[in-house]
Amino acid sequence: MARPTEKGEFLAACKATDSRNKSLEQIRDKGSDVILALFRMFKNALVHAIGNKAVLATVKDSHNIITDFASVVGGQVSVTYVDDTIFVCGQLLRASRTIYESALEVGKLLALCNVSEISFNGDMTEADLLA
Repeated sequence: MARPTEKGEFLAACKATDSRNKSLEQIRDKGSDVILALFRMFKNALVHAIGNKAVLATVKDSHNIITDFASVVGGQVSVTYVDDTIFVCGQLLRASRTIYESALEVGKLLALCNVSEISFNGDMTEADLLA
C-alpha cells in the first residue's frame, strides 16, 4: 500500500475485508440479532411483570435466537461492554447506528447491576434465560 500523505487518503485506503473465517463472519453478521433480542427482552421486562405473556413470548424468541447463534459459534455466546465499545463473542459489534444505540442501552441497564459481560450456553433453557 502506498504511504498516504494526508489523513483523508489513509482513511480512504482502509477497507473492510472478508476474513475468510466463516465463524468470524457469522459472529460479525449475526451479533446484532443477539443484541436486539436482549434489548427487546430487557425492555419488556422493565415494562411488564416477569410472568406477563409479552415477556414470556419475548423470552421464547430471545432464547431461540441466542441458542441458534450459540450452535453456529461453538456453544457459547458472550456480550462484553468496555465503555462505549461492544463485543459479541470477542468480536467488535458491527451494526447500524440504531442497533448500536440499543446495545448501549442494554449496557447501561447491565451497568446498573455492575455487570459488564453476559454469556449464554447453547444448552440453556427458557427458564434459565428468564431467571
